[in-house]
Formats: sequence, structure tokens, C-alpha cells
Amino acid sequence: MDQSLALSSRRYTRPRVLITTSSVQPVLIQQYNTYLEQNNLRPNNSVLRYLQSPSTTIDFSRDFLGSSGFIAFTTVLTRQIVNQIKEVNLRSNALDNKAVSVLVETFSGSKLEHLDLSGNCFGKGSVQMLIQLIQSCEGFKKICLKNVGGIQEENVDYIKRKCKVDVEW
Repeated sequence: MDQSLALSSRRYTRPRVLITTSSVQPVLIQQYNTYLEQNNLRPNNSVLRYLQSPSTTIDFSRDFLGSSGFIAFTTVLTRQIVNQIKEVNLRSNALDNKAVSVLVETFSGSKLEHLDLSGNCFGKGSVQMLIQLIQSCEGFKKICLKNVGGIQEENVDYIKRKCKVDVEW
């Protein structure tokens, strides 16, 4: 038998393709809830809304996440999501030095342009970490540090000199 005829007579089997309408977000929410449960924390509605529909802006202003709540949120963020975020507003969330450390670890090297940490309470120890973050984000433009407990005018001037970005204080 001719080999070309033998090949053409084989039955074609269509490859199986799984089609699903579910997205990655339910997995993120499940991971977030698991983390909360393991650490005896309560969910934050703004975080849940963001995880359902990630965007280029995070606005948790006055949500009172606290450092533990912020850390819970960042544990489920994928690098793909972080790299899409351009603006983060964490105004008045009771964030401390530990939260700033996690923020820097999470967003270093990302496309972050604007960061608002006003109304939180972290000290001078966070200044160097914030400089590291700003310098690692190529298009970084502005950081807002209004009413941050522990940050003094000389710290703000130091950030301006080292990073050459707009610092609102």
C-alpha cells in the first residue's frame, strides 16, 4: 500500500481543549481567605474587590488594613499583577516599618509610578527602604508622605536628593 494513502486514511482526532470562563481571581481570593484563616485575621472588603478585578490602581485609602492586613494582601499578589500596578494609595492604614518592608519587597522593580503612604506611622528606618523602592521602579514619579509619624523634614529632603522625584509632605 502506498504510504501517503495510509497516512491520509488515518482518522483525524481533534485535540481536547478545555474551555473555562473562570479566571485566576477566584484562586487569589481563596489564597487570601486561607491566609486570613491561618493567621486569625478578618477579610477586608476593598481587598476582596481588588482581587476580584485587579487593575492598575490600588486605592485602600482609609481602609485601616493595618500591617497584618496589608501583608495578607501582598502574599497573594502574583508578579504579573504587581507589574501592572502604577498607583498605590495606602493613606491612613496604620502601616508600620514591617509593612513598608513588605511593600518594598513586593513592588521593587515594578512599574509603580505613584505611592501615597500619608497618615501612617513608620519611622526613619523606612526611609532607606523607600529610596530603594523608588530607585528600582524606572518610571516612579511621586511619593506622598503627609502626616507620617516618624518622618521628619530632613528625611523628606534626603529622599528628594537621592531620588529626584516629587515628594509631597
